[in-house]
Amino acid sequence: MFIRYLFSLVLLLFFLPEIAFAVSLYDPIDGKLDMGEYLAENAYGFLPMPMIITEPAVGYGIGFNALFLHESEQKKEKRKRLAMKSINGGAQLLTPSISLVGGLKTDNGTWMAYGAHRQVWGDDKIRYLIAGGYGNVNMNFYTPYSKNKNDRIELNMEGQGLIQNLQFRIKNSHFFIGLGQKFFSSDIKLANGAASTKLIGTHNIANLSPTISGLGFVGSYDTRNNVFNPTNGAEYKAEYIWYRDTIGSDYNYTSTEIIGSHYIPISSKWLLALRWQYNAVFANTLLPPPAYPDIHMRGIPRNRYQGSASSAVQAQINYNITPRWLIDTFGGIGSAAKKTGDLYSHNDHSAYGIGFRYLIARRYGINMGVDVAKSDDDQAIYLNLGTGW
Repeated sequence: MFIRYLFSLVLLLFFLPEIAFAVSLYDPIDGKLDMGEYLAENAYGFLPMPMIITEPAVGYGIGFNALFLHESEQKKEKRKRLAMKSINGGAQLLTPSISLVGGLKTDNGTWMAYGAHRQVWGDDKIRYLIAGGYGNVNMNFYTPYSKNKNDRIELNMEGQGLIQNLQFRIKNSHFFIGLGQKFFSSDIKLANGAASTKLIGTHNIANLSPTISGLGFVGSYDTRNNVFNPTNGAEYKAEYIWYRDTIGSDYNYTSTEIIGSHYIPISSKWLLALRWQYNAVFANTLLPPPAYPDIHMRGIPRNRYQGSASSAVQAQINYNITPRWLIDTFGGIGSAAKKTGDLYSHNDHSAYGIGFRYLIARRYGINMGVDVAKSDDDQAIYLNLGTGW
């Protein structure tokens, strides 16, 4: 009941002038709070996504995202017809193109503004993703060249970043292949205002205004039945990026990332989800602290464990209390090391938690909710759209 009133309050604050005389916020099938009609029938309708930030690496704060869905009138009508026939109708149709804009601010002075767009063409024959932003970030890093595992460096970084991926489906298969680009440029200094010479001498960082620019190959295999809230299928992604001075990078190195997610329905109410992630950089010189991969799991602070290689293995179990509500419990083990061969040898770190989701836009299969996660280092609350991964 609390979540229902919370979402209603957010909607009233932001959208009352437009929606009061336009569409219903309650689903005609089950009478529950639902934004599916609002997203489909309003030209500028979007899903509000408030954020409560409890990330120890950047402090406590708030943020707001707006998610827009772009769909042709014919596809909207088809989705609507299916949604009127069953509680799951429409959610497994091709996901429309998506745009997201947002911003955040935390109590340690961090702020960011960003946007992203995912476009599909030719009935999902071509996929394009672009994401970028600008911000001023105060964050702790625990780099591989720190003197000990608790030796942190507090950095202030102001700058911008851009990511692009363009992929093409291989014939009529579930495989995609294409090109990827990554670009980051920032000015770095100690967050506590100490002299740059201390930063250079203590952590061997010679470039305080680094530019990192890379191009490479990306590939994926995707059989998920929904992008936002998969209940069946799998997604495997891999990328290999070259960073070279010939394309504007101040550092010459390569990076690789492999991510696999699998969604296994156990019954009509139970779902098992598995995820594995591996990241690595290969360089003959020291890189800026943000370039090193870290353990990325709910409950573990970002950058708390960094290395030239990192990995995380996670599992999540969802239980559908009703078609609208589900609870999830999750856990995982991660590792970061100077070499891939040293992963999971003596530097494992675990995290676990519990949460819930509410199906806020039934015809698109979009759910939102909260996870509470804990590790040996910290605990945090996450407001999530979809799986939480």
